[in-house]
Amino acid sequence: MISTKLSDSLRVANIICTILVVAIHYNTKHDIDLSSGFTWNYYLQEFFTNGIARIAVPFFAFIAGFFFFLAYDNHSSYPKAIRKRVNSLLTPYLLASLIIFIVEYIYGEIRWELSFQNLTLLMRDVVLTPISVQFWFLRDLMFLVLITPIIFTLVNKLKLLTIVPIMILWFFDIEIMPMFSNKYFITIETLSFFMMGCYFSQHTHLLESLIDRMSPKIIYVILLVYLALCIARIIIEPDMANWYVDKYLLQSLIIQNISILIGVFLIISLSSKMLDDKLIYLSQFTFFVYIFHLLPLSHLVGKIASFIISDAYKFYLTFPLALIFVFVGAIGCQKVLPAVYKVLSGGR
Repeated sequence: MISTKLSDSLRVANIICTILVVAIHYNTKHDIDLSSGFTWNYYLQEFFTNGIARIAVPFFAFIAGFFFFLAYDNHSSYPKAIRKRVNSLLTPYLLASLIIFIVEYIYGEIRWELSFQNLTLLMRDVVLTPISVQFWFLRDLMFLVLITPIIFTLVNKLKLLTIVPIMILWFFDIEIMPMFSNKYFITIETLSFFMMGCYFSQHTHLLESLIDRMSPKIIYVILLVYLALCIARIIIEPDMANWYVDKYLLQSLIIQNISILIGVFLIISLSSKMLDDKLIYLSQFTFFVYIFHLLPLSHLVGKIASFIISDAYKFYLTFPLALIFVFVGAIGCQKVLPAVYKVLSGGR
């Protein structure tokens, strides 16, 4: 069991990280003219979407592992865990992916006719690698659930002797899983932070201490260090990229990953100081927001922004618009179609 304060802190941290993921997917750096060098617009978007926001996915993996193993006692829990994740992950994953595919087809973004070959493509675009890119993380989680007995045994028996080697692999961007349908079976980032979540689920007092014993002054100092690291990485290598590409300097990678490691725990600590009933209420919609924040919504907010602002600056309009629309959509769906919402949100 964990305290109400820790539970609420994780909820607030979750909504903050969900907002950061939306920001990542609406950045418009690729539309910025860099022929004369990096601009303030580029640096600002890089700082927010490829600096601050880089903590989001590791945090999601961490709390997924934390809550999964919090109620996981032994191997007898495995069948129950599988059944639960079918409802909370697999079903919404497939339904949401299919809905997005159908809407994109109606919208004219996908050309598709019934044939055996196209059925294979449908399987790929709905099940294996959905066309809305954020689904890769849910796929990772589903594969992780399949190997949870191994993770639980290793972490339970070896503790940090299991966690540290995996975190070192992540720290130096060394992927260990094979590719499956053009994506890693499980990315090292998701695996490492999921396993860390498992470890903290067995040592919940560490997170309780994080929110109870850290003074505002200490948090402020850590926040400044964190921001300084994000800025330093951008100064060293403004165009760093390490998502299925290896475009980075070693020092950039080290600085970035130190900032991520600090940031994951910093956001939990900061959230404990930001507890608010409205944020806690909105946190119930984060899963729905995650799966529907990009396609097909991006077409709508993109068209609206096109009438107002140039492509390079669209981020500053599409990002807040997408947030407003997707949260309003989630709340509306819950009120008007509660049964549909329950299925699409995995019962959350």
